Amino acid sequence: MEEIARYGWLDESPICEAACLTFVEGMDLAAVAEGFGGSIEESVDIAFDGDYVPDYGHDTVVLRQLGDWVVAIEDNGWQGTRPEVLRRLAESRVVSCFWNVNAVTRFSYANHGTVVTEFEALFPDDRGGLDPDALEELRAGLPWDDATGATEQLMLALAARITGVEFTPDLLAGPMPAVRLRPWPQDVAERVNPRYEALTQEDPELSYALQRADEPTLRRLARLAIDRAAVAAGIREHPTIAAVIAGEATPAARLDMLARDLELRGHAPQFQVVEAARACTSPSALAAAFRAVTRAGVAVRAAQADARALRDALLTELGSPEPPNGSGGLTGATWLDEHWLGWAGCATYTRGLDVTEVTTALGAERDAFSTGPVALSTHPLAWIRTVGEWVVVLEPGGRLRPADPLLERLSIRGEALQAEWSTISNVWFRHAASGELRVRLNGYAPEQVWGADPHALDAIVAQLPIPRPGADGGGQANGLLTLAARLTGTELTASMLDQEWTAYRLA
Repeated sequence: MEEIARYGWLDESPICEAACLTFVEGMDLAAVAEGFGGSIEESVDIAFDGDYVPDYGHDTVVLRQLGDWVVAIEDNGWQGTRPEVLRRLAESRVVSCFWNVNAVTRFSYANHGTVVTEFEALFPDDRGGLDPDALEELRAGLPWDDATGATEQLMLALAARITGVEFTPDLLAGPMPAVRLRPWPQDVAERVNPRYEALTQEDPELSYALQRADEPTLRRLARLAIDRAAVAAGIREHPTIAAVIAGEATPAARLDMLARDLELRGHAPQFQVVEAARACTSPSALAAAFRAVTRAGVAVRAAQADARALRDALLTELGSPEPPNGSGGLTGATWLDEHWLGWAGCATYTRGLDVTEVTTALGAERDAFSTGPVALSTHPLAWIRTVGEWVVVLEPGGRLRPADPLLERLSIRGEALQAEWSTISNVWFRHAASGELRVRLNGYAPEQVWGADPHALDAIVAQLPIPRPGADGGGQANGLLTLAARLTGTELTASMLDQEWTAYRLA
């Protein structure tokens, strides 16, 4: 349609691959620059026209006044998508259109300091914001079902319907003020879901202990983490950081300014300490602890200090709790939704090799580490037991290794299959026989298959809840484990974790 075709020129423009265009109503250039985190007084004039393609980095915004609207142009930037920026710009209305070379998009509409609605151009029915349906009448009639390859044109057409401003090629012609930004720090989390936190994936034992601590302990632990990290980064005596460690009320604006200054100057360890201190201002003690501990760990590693000593100090403060093991009393087909194994794990079934050969293929130590119920461990462990003619390997936590060659080695004299899952990553099922990978399928999209015989399992998969609508990777694993049970006759239930397993350390 012509409304879309008029933006076809973008395909040959300097901003064709990645850009963010933000339309701001009722503010002048200086106010918009400040809202993005810069100063118009420090701007330099640039142009996108002719043969000149500016190279000024993704922390710069180029501004143009168009009547009541200012258009902010970011070449390979994304600040205009951030709620921290949108709410500072939205004295009246703001429309933001973002795209990049990986086909990631974001359309945002804010009004009077609030993000009203936002969505991906390819998935407009999956909307967020205070009033997700606010633009549905204006959005109607545009070809959202056929957006592939024209997402930026589609978003700009919707933006024009809202603003009355058509973004034309001449708007890239100069001169225009380019403002270097000091990006606003990310908002402090008001809550966290531990299932999706990076700390849970990196250190599940510490995560589990945090989730069971009371509020005073969590607050104390967050300050302890900042204290240790601040010493490592050399800013323990900074008055603002010292005040946070002492538990004194510290103005958020002071911490925000400190974070912006340190990030701009590239002081990585110190910046991470300040981010940990900012996390302490969260109204949620659990969010404060999770984010402060995570940032403190980054700071300690960036300062090349002893991250293990920090972890030990935190666990000591928590009373050195024993990690959980077994089923935890859970039952049912969806037990992984509530179990710590649902955060990330891998179940491998092998027929044709003995336990010694399996441990060798896994790269595990030859001597057993421990025996008993399957337990949570931050150190990589392979829990192994024989069930009938199958050797079953259960690995709590994420595994960074090439899995396809492993399945080929494990199936060299028989058969091997594997379900691998994570709440924050992809979910995979693999099946190999006679040293050849037959099927690898995506647990979120089982129609995506690879291997020597990629459709060999289609009939069985069609009978199972794969994928499981609305579930994360742990939830998707339930269907894949059911698929494994169909193929092996061995069902991995929660109660099976209470049985006797042998653990081997992995490299």
